[in-house]
Amino acid sequence: MSGTSVWDGTTVWDGAVVLAQYLTSTDELLGKTWRHKASRPTCIELGAGCAAVSLSLAACRRVSAVTITDLPDMVPHLQHNLQRNADLLEDVPIKVAPLRWGKPDDVAALGPSKGSSKKRSKPHFDIIVGSDLVYYTNSEETPHSTLLLETLLMLASPGTLVFLSLSLHHNPEEVSRFLKCAEASFTVQHLHDQLPEQWRVPDVTVVKMVLREML
Repeated sequence: MSGTSVWDGTTVWDGAVVLAQYLTSTDELLGKTWRHKASRPTCIELGAGCAAVSLSLAACRRVSAVTITDLPDMVPHLQHNLQRNADLLEDVPIKVAPLRWGKPDDVAALGPSKGSSKKRSKPHFDIIVGSDLVYYTNSEETPHSTLLLETLLMLASPGTLVFLSLSLHHNPEEVSRFLKCAEASFTVQHLHDQLPEQWRVPDVTVVKMVLREML
């Protein structure tokens, strides 16, 4: 791992704190009936780093199951963090898995197996969460934003809620570009006014996205 990837993946940034606080201290995820009539949603976190958002959701019992993902070289770090917090997470099934954005095989590997077959069904998650995922200007050399959007489209199903907390500190222009591109496939709702006032950070924007109905 490069020094940069270690630093980014082992630091809890403001975006993770804001999103975790929003989803655990408001009724956003409460009072809903999820897939299979469940009272709590299943969750996947993308580019999890320390997994602050998904582990907070699990510790507060806001989700029924969690899949935590990041690049393959971050998986040992995620597993270590999961073990350190195991006492708080006993009642919630949690899986750690590698996920390279834009890789259909990685996405398919997250799905349930089909009996004795090696084939897997499409994974289904009620909510997708991610924080501080957009910072490189999109280009051929750094296509991260495009790959993130592709991955969201692979993972999202009708009814899936996507919650992203995006930092405006490093590259606000790229955040704006990403959200504009996302609007072609998702409805995008900015949640600034819904955030508890003490958790509103000027350079963090939180959005909720839902797949548009395709005619």
